[in-house]
Amino acid sequence: MNEPVTKELVIHKIKHNLRRLRTAIKWIIFSILSGLLIGMVGIAFYFGMTWVTDTRTAYPWLIFFFPLGGIVIVLLYHLLHDEKDTGTNLVLSAIHSGDEIPLRMAPLIFISTLITHLFGGSAAGKVQHFNLAEASEILSEDFSVLMKKINIL
Repeated sequence: MNEPVTKELVIHKIKHNLRRLRTAIKWIIFSILSGLLIGMVGIAFYFGMTWVTDTRTAYPWLIFFFPLGGIVIVLLYHLLHDEKDTGTNLVLSAIHSGDEIPLRMAPLIFISTLITHLFGGSAAGKVQHFNLAEASEILSEDFSVLMKKINIL
């Protein structure tokens, strides 16, 4: 049952463990890069929301441009060819059906939330954070595909 320890067996074990170490290092690098990317999106969202809130508070007359903000958001969705299902509905339906969410939705969710809050609207903050988290996952998945394409993973 016990195989004698041969030079070939030792070399095989070393190579095998080096491959495992290499794979672990790749995943650690991928995790760090994904965390940095998603963290930067979160930080940008925080600073964007802070600026928008401060601006709206300093200039209460912006509320009168709320309809204009809505038109801008509709135009953005129109420009990105997302007329059939938008925002939260797209995210929720994708979760239930297993469909993929287009990458273009990430900046659209980000920008439309800021526009809504700038003009005094309520974008249901928790839902938008959920949408932003989903958008960050989209970015992470696309990053994973890129890493696979360049043979990193």
